[in-house]
Amino acid sequence: MTKIFTNKEIYNFYFLINENIINENIILPIKVNFAIQKNFTLLLKLSEEIEQVKEKICTQNGNYVPEEKSFKIDKDKIESTQQQLDDLMGIKQEVKIHTIKLEDLENTQLTSKQMQSLLFMIEDE
Repeated sequence: MTKIFTNKEIYNFYFLINENIINENIILPIKVNFAIQKNFTLLLKLSEEIEQVKEKICTQNGNYVPEEKSFKIDKDKIESTQQQLDDLMGIKQEVKIHTIKLEDLENTQLTSKQMQSLLFMIEDE
């Protein structure tokens, strides 16, 4: 199913799945696990592309400081850089999501955080 998400949502979904599902090593039904893995791989790719654009914006407006592992933005460019980053995160993209039904999770114990991580891929009835 194709859904429209902002870059910020894509980033958030990636981090939610990574932290609450992938890193937790949960045993899930094969259909659910397959959908999660496919979505995770796609969200990772999209997040990496977004990160590359963020780095390009920061490089154009400042310098990378290796010791701090961050960018130091020129004082006169801070506001415009923040606006560019905000604009980037607001861009909408069509994303082909592998969906599951709520029934697919019927016999699975999930925490609230884990369920929240999967909400975007559960089909609405």
